[in-house]
Amino acid sequence: LGFTCGRVLIPYFRKLKTGKLELYIGDRFKKDGSEPLFGGVVVALPLIIGAVLCIGTANRDISFENDGSSKYIAVVIFSLILMALGLVEDYLKDVKKANVGLKLRTKFVLEYAVCLGFLLWLKGFCGEGITEILLPFRLGYVDFKALYYPLMALGITFTVNAVKVHDCIGSDTKSGADGLCALSVMICSLFFAVYGSIVSDSYLSSFGYAFAAAVAGLFVWSISPSKIYLGNSGGLLLGGMVSGIAVASNLHLLVLMAGLSFFADWVCCAVQYIVYRKSKKLIFKGNSLHAHFKAKGFSDYKIMLIFSCIGIAGGLAGVAFAVYSIKIM
Repeated sequence: LGFTCGRVLIPYFRKLKTGKLELYIGDRFKKDGSEPLFGGVVVALPLIIGAVLCIGTANRDISFENDGSSKYIAVVIFSLILMALGLVEDYLKDVKKANVGLKLRTKFVLEYAVCLGFLLWLKGFCGEGITEILLPFRLGYVDFKALYYPLMALGITFTVNAVKVHDCIGSDTKSGADGLCALSVMICSLFFAVYGSIVSDSYLSSFGYAFAAAVAGLFVWSISPSKIYLGNSGGLLLGGMVSGIAVASNLHLLVLMAGLSFFADWVCCAVQYIVYRKSKKLIFKGNSLHAHFKAKGFSDYKIMLIFSCIGIAGGLAGVAFAVYSIKIM
């Protein structure tokens, strides 16, 4: 379904950018500059249908009662709201040709507000009032009490932006590696499905598989040379799903492990920024780790291989963490 959405929607998104409708998808082996943003929309429809099917698969009944499914439905809605924020940015830059979209501070405040609202939604409507976080290395649970909500909202916001950086910073698609973010998210989602099997959470497992499948439909079109870019809509949607699933599973730190490739990229980007602000010197050749590799002449496929290894290593560490969570519960 994701593949079909891409085939149908890409020509219309390209028309928004170029003003000319061509149903021909373009040369599969090179770019022509007409590649649009709005990649999040290609993932959205399969994700919504997959979420409904997950409930039926895990529960044998299409039910939205407070049986564990409601919090994962909340994750999907939360991610779609974030995607809507990204669509505004994509529209301004791809259609209105604006050099600068929403101000950085404005975007951060809006994203933080949505993340905080998501956490309060989980508490008020899904019965998720847990404020404890399980730490690794036999450190047990830490109860943050009232601080849980503002701090976790901040953590989700940073996670969402780490996924965006893993794609590209802003809408600078030239510094991105085509298909990298989609591939990393697929690996992360598949590990979530494995974690669900380990902790006997059928919703976590089925949502992990469905999310990976929805992103795979986009990956077909975003792999180098890309026919559509993730854009802000895609980055926010994928980031919202990754962080939201981790919170809904009550194994919050799994996202740091399964999403190690995102955070490795984000940390390098942050270090580059801090060092440059202080010394006006550059540590990396690009504004992130994957951009550094690209500046050194690595192909998009080689970069994907490097980050796939990082993601798998982090995912395997998450398996150990999931096993540990069973023993301590």
